[in-house]
Amino acid sequence: MKTKGVSSSILSAVRAGVADQLAGIAKRTFDGASIHIVEKRFIETIGRSGSRGLNQLFSCNDEHRKTVIVDGQKHYRKYFATGRYLTLLGEISLKRGIYQSNMATRSICPLELKLGFINDYVSFAATEYICYSMASMTLSEFVKHCKKWTLMKPSEGTVKRVLEYVGHFLETSNFLDVIRSKETVSTEAVTLTMSIDSTSVNIRRKGWRHATAATLSTYDAQGNRLNTVYIGRMPEAGKHQAKRLLEKEVAARMAQQNYKYIVCIADGARDLWLYFQRKYPNAIHVVDFFHVCEHLSNLSNLLFDDPTEAKTWYKKYRTILKEDPKGAAKMIRAARYRRS
Repeated sequence: MKTKGVSSSILSAVRAGVADQLAGIAKRTFDGASIHIVEKRFIETIGRSGSRGLNQLFSCNDEHRKTVIVDGQKHYRKYFATGRYLTLLGEISLKRGIYQSNMATRSICPLELKLGFINDYVSFAATEYICYSMASMTLSEFVKHCKKWTLMKPSEGTVKRVLEYVGHFLETSNFLDVIRSKETVSTEAVTLTMSIDSTSVNIRRKGWRHATAATLSTYDAQGNRLNTVYIGRMPEAGKHQAKRLLEKEVAARMAQQNYKYIVCIADGARDLWLYFQRKYPNAIHVVDFFHVCEHLSNLSNLLFDDPTEAKTWYKKYRTILKEDPKGAAKMIRAARYRRS
């Protein structure tokens, strides 16, 4: 990798930015509001200096020859055109060479072939940041977050295209299989639990589809959770992809360890119970605690006319269900007593 001129570009940008910062600071009073502005502008200065450095790095690693050989074919430089690339330090813009072969109908850009960026635009670091952030934010929230807090300012369209690219890559490559093969199970694990839940979401032009979440966890003999894998899929019909991924995760962990207990957890959805009973007939099948609590709350309202008494009874037996190994039997006896 050629680095000629990169350090000088960065240093000159830092010097100019810091000089402007200090001149502006000198005109302000020393208080929290002023420091808030200083913090943000220092980050912007660092971003601009890094962006200048990347710009120079890209430029000096571009092809400057009149002809290049790509895939055994000679390509001739046609012209220089402006290219734009989204990075964590912001958007980089520079002139780069465009080449074409007499035997080909499409032009090539050697710089973009070297970079291999997502959609020839988004850097890998920016892609990772987008994907990680979108796991906990909506599209509009993430774009607003970037406008206020980050140096890169992706559009909603850019974010959508990145997610589609990464999603397609994960679905069609063996990437997840490679990750799974490198994972290990703790020797302390004695229990393997799996769960699935879903809801229906009305997708524009596609109608109602499932949004499905699944988990796979291991526990030690004391009931401490050791590890959890989270699976999410939407939109899809029948939860097929989520089930397929869960089965792969289960198979990988069962191949490494003999578990004393294997537990399947679901809510009241009949299709999930049929699936677990068919796929894992020897496992322990359990209704999830929060779904049980919904029914327990409804039961308490039927047993008591006074809402305060109903709430007190509900809280008492919710705790017993959660903490007492014989809680289910105690709750059933208490309900029968109240009913009589």
